[in-house]
Amino acid sequence: MVYSANANNTSHLRTLVLVRIKSSKALPT
Repeated sequence: MVYSANANNTSHLRTLVLVRIKSSKALPT
């Protein structure tokens, strides 16, 4: 139960990182 929640949390964090990377690439920085 805890392992599943942890794996799901990791997946969610990975998604946030990918979104952040896409946002960074989209921005003209």
